[in-house]
Amino acid sequence: MSQRFVRRKVEDEEFWLDLEAGRFYGLNATASAVLEAWRAGVRTPAALADRLAEDFEVSREEALAAVESFLAAAGAKGMLAD
Repeated sequence: MSQRFVRRKVEDEEFWLDLEAGRFYGLNATASAVLEAWRAGVRTPAALADRLAEDFEVSREEALAAVESFLAAAGAKGMLAD
């Protein structure tokens, strides 16, 4: 995680404060799971979608669409930087 963010987890929600932009982000359990897997080295949308489909009992297609959308948004905000 970039030094630009401060992260706190409360139960099944994760909160990020972007120190550079002065923005606050609240992530649901699904987004939090994607970021946790990303930080653990799972870096392809297909592998992330497989995890989501299993953990959240959704179709793989639905999980893949959600992962791709989330990665695009999180990447644009700098949340995927190591």
